[in-house]
Amino acid sequence: MDDYTVVVNAGSSSLKFCIYRRPAAGEWRLESRGQIEGIGTKPRLTAIDRDGRSLADEHLEGVRDGRESASPLIARVSYLAGAIRDC
Repeated sequence: MDDYTVVVNAGSSSLKFCIYRRPAAGEWRLESRGQIEGIGTKPRLTAIDRDGRSLADEHLEGVRDGRESASPLIARVSYLAGAIRDC
């Protein structure tokens, strides 16, 4: 079974994240990364995979602060981890 870790960096108007995966007998490697930017104004979630392909690019309604950005971030990271696991 593979191991996953998520690294989150919270700024004043953005949340950045990276998802790393380590296969059972392998090294950690970046699988995807992204951010929610424009928190408090026009929040937008973007994410790319390790090869630079777009995984998400969407406007987030109702995200006025960092606390409110946690739920869509957790949902998207969970989705991305599932997609990675199915590869």
